[in-house]
Amino acid sequence: MKLFLPVTLLLVTILLLGTQLALTTQDFRMTTELYRSDQAYYLAEAALLVGQSHLQQDPSWRGERMQIRLGAGVCSYRIYEQAGVVQIEATGEIGKVKTVQKKQAEPTSQTH
Repeated sequence: MKLFLPVTLLLVTILLLGTQLALTTQDFRMTTELYRSDQAYYLAEAALLVGQSHLQQDPSWRGERMQIRLGAGVCSYRIYEQAGVVQIEATGEIGKVKTVQKKQAEPTSQTH
């Protein structure tokens, strides 16, 4: 009977510590995924800018540019026409997180 209270307190403490550890681990995973999501977003933004620059240099170019490494991530872009409108689709990827952004290309003035 004298051991009942200390053993019960020990079990409750272990249970609380286990719960705290599980919550901390889950919180860390969520924070990491949010951080990677932000990074993937900015990688896709960078790919959009590179695609726009490519179009400014060669307005008739259509195709896909894959695997541009930036830091720990990868980005790519694709330029295509849909219903006569030039589109840029950019992807940012870091780890298992992937973000895709699409933008209508701004018309370029061509001087002859």
